[in-house]
Amino acid sequence: MNVLINLVYCSVVVVVVIVAVTISSVKTQELCRMPNNSPGICVPFNQCSSVKRLHERYQGNVPQAFYPYIQKLKCSRDNEPVVRLCCEPDTILRPTTATTQPSTGSINNLSLNPMQ
Repeated sequence: MNVLINLVYCSVVVVVVIVAVTISSVKTQELCRMPNNSPGICVPFNQCSSVKRLHERYQGNVPQAFYPYIQKLKCSRDNEPVVRLCCEPDTILRPTTATTQPSTGSINNLSLNPMQ
């Protein structure tokens, strides 16, 4: 009987931790609007799969033709250490230790500062 109680207790603790982490993650993400006016979530640029695919496809040298669109995705403020982009909710990559590290305000050759 004690084993069953301990198992139930551990299961409840695991569920509570998962819910707390999920709520914390959602609270830190802001809602935003994509350039086509569909809803999005403001996330660090390296968690936005479409931009990450572009970056990988062109090996870090994203063609200038994409700059205006990527600039429109920007939802972070200029004083933030991590550039955030408005990304479609179903395309957001899960953060890993590598993606949660602060990044610069550019995606290699693409400046995301609206003043430039």
